[in-house]
Amino acid sequence: VAAGDVREIVGGGGETSFRVDDAERAVGVLRGLPGLAEPSDVDIEDGQVHARLNGVPRSAAVDALVRAGVAVDQVGPRGRLEDAFLQLVGGGTK
Repeated sequence: VAAGDVREIVGGGGETSFRVDDAERAVGVLRGLPGLAEPSDVDIEDGQVHARLNGVPRSAAVDALVRAGVAVDQVGPRGRLEDAFLQLVGGGTK
């Protein structure tokens, strides 16, 4: 049983969303970070880049993007209700 508002429940899914000016370049940069060895750890959906950072701090990911010339407009937890449901019932995240 989970209690709380939707934002609290979906905030713990483990993925981070990045709104950037160059999503393709951002994917390449993020896939090059230690701990993101699997191509499925980073994807683009609806113009945003989503990544399972696997222990890499968000600040390190943002720093890598900025150093690579990618403008970062917004960063935060992905917050998908589907992922929160799967995590609650023991199915993990996608």
